[in-house]
Amino acid sequence: MNKKNQNKKEEINKDSKHISNLEIAGLISRLYAFMVDLGLIFIIIYTFGPISGNKLFHEDAATQDILVLFGYFVIPTIIWGRTPGKWVAGIIVVMKDGTPAGPASIPREMVGKFVSYISFGVGIL
Repeated sequence: MNKKNQNKKEEINKDSKHISNLEIAGLISRLYAFMVDLGLIFIIIYTFGPISGNKLFHEDAATQDILVLFGYFVIPTIIWGRTPGKWVAGIIVVMKDGTPAGPASIPREMVGKFVSYISFGVGIL
């Protein structure tokens, strides 16, 4: 986090749970968060791969793969408003009005990630 971001504080109105004074995350911080998430996913794959008979991300394990990705991306975003990579990078997912993202906004995040992945990262830009 740079000095500019350190000087900015999140102001949370306890009644409305409104977060203000946030900046839109830039390309570098988003890329950093993505790389942290990717590294953690690889750790999960290489930890549970041998347990599952090295069938993670294999054609016979589509359901298992979906559960791993769902568990990593969706559940933390619903609970904390960010993935572990976004937490490390200091990024939080909020709605346009500044309220924390809820379960209804998660499909938007997932569609955005999917489009980004199939377009070789163009969606990150």
